[in-house]
Amino acid sequence: NQGMSDEQIFQAGLIVKKKSGVGYVDRFRQRLMFPISDSQNRVVGFTSRTLANIVFPEEDFGGKYINSPQTAIYDKSRVRYGWPLAKETIRQKKYLIVVEGNLDAVMAHQAGTVNTIAVSGTAMTLEHIKLIKRYANNMILAFDGDAAGSRAAFRSFALGWQQDMNLK
Repeated sequence: NQGMSDEQIFQAGLIVKKKSGVGYVDRFRQRLMFPISDSQNRVVGFTSRTLANIVFPEEDFGGKYINSPQTAIYDKSRVRYGWPLAKETIRQKKYLIVVEGNLDAVMAHQAGTVNTIAVSGTAMTLEHIKLIKRYANNMILAFDGDAAGSRAAFRSFALGWQQDMNLK
């Protein structure tokens, strides 16, 4: 409706080529979608959770969660989910909570813990740490207790300590 070509929509990561190689299909079909915003609150990508196992249990729509791919405007190593809504509370409270999943951040905000953000796939980066440090020096990691969450926590501790952050 906005006059974008299929190629532009493909480059934005909203559609994928069909397996046949002819035509496109919506990357986020049958999913609950959430916008991912940059530090200036501009939408740069999307994250989604499948509804297939709830609404369409017989069909396979890929993984449980799908995010926009890396694009010219979406760089997951720089984006923190929920940051535009959390940053002023983080500055006021002088600490933040980092969770693993975007829905974890949504639920924390809904419960009133607005100084919570999520990193994509528990991939905390030096870019994340540097931005966070401008607002607070204290960070609580609340990743899942599985092996992937534990590995991510140890990597995040190492990065945070390199930047003289206080981590729990």
